[in-house]
Amino acid sequence: MLLTSHGKRLEGQFTLERKGELFHFVRDGVVVQESWVRSKILVSKEDTPKTGVGVSAGREATETDSFLYRDGLVFSSTNGETPYSGKVRSVALNGDIYEGEVHEGKISGQGILHFSNKDRYVGQFAEGKMHGQGTYYHLDGRRYEGTFVQGEKEGEGTYYYPDSSRYQGAFVKGQFHGQGLYIFGDGSSYRGQFSAGRFSGKGILQYSDGTVYEGMFTDDLPNGQGVLKMVDGSVYSGEFINGKRNGKGRLVTADGSVYTGVFEMVLWFRRAGFVQKFWSQKRIRRKLGWE
Repeated sequence: MLLTSHGKRLEGQFTLERKGELFHFVRDGVVVQESWVRSKILVSKEDTPKTGVGVSAGREATETDSFLYRDGLVFSSTNGETPYSGKVRSVALNGDIYEGEVHEGKISGQGILHFSNKDRYVGQFAEGKMHGQGTYYHLDGRRYEGTFVQGEKEGEGTYYYPDSSRYQGAFVKGQFHGQGLYIFGDGSSYRGQFSAGRFSGKGILQYSDGTVYEGMFTDDLPNGQGVLKMVDGSVYSGEFINGKRNGKGRLVTADGSVYTGVFEMVLWFRRAGFVQKFWSQKRIRRKLGWE
């Protein structure tokens, strides 16, 4: 049995078809009732999908209610004064669509939120916000799995990107913050401290070609003391400024040559690759046998 938005009760089995701005309730090929499409969405009180507005067609119908979202609370059309508690199949929330548990009118418990921009969240809610464990799916293929606090990514989680790169670690207010591991699509990785979404603090940056930098970072770049181990076996330990080997340091080349002093070299670091160029004073080049 179905209760339509007009208050009419329909008995037996039927299917639901939308025709423009009307819903048609069809039994044995005959339209037995029609209803205007409204902002209110009818949902089943039962857990299994039934025929009706907002639920799957082609199965036996059961009694349904119309649910409204008003002043941050969910109400049933049968009792518009008392906030609703229970499960709703579908209710409009200012352009978004929610399905799941409601407690005293507030979206709380397990549920699914379909955003108007086609993003989707599946997980726990509290007081109308994403709160607890959940998964957020972006339309562009990005995905976050982890903890939410008052609608924000907060705590431990993993963020996946379409190019196979991912971040696993701590989040604060939706950003990488604290200890974490970032793995790039090419296999390069950074493990260490993050601040406001950037490499910041002590960390290890390892490139897919075997080059490794271990030391201090600021705004994604080596800054401060660090050690750079290059593919050819050379090792530099010393000062870095904005990704450049610059200042006091010690370089041991692959053939065992050692230079200790002040370096004026340019070394660029990139998140997804590694490129280096050397600019130095002539005395340094002669010392290392580069000319």
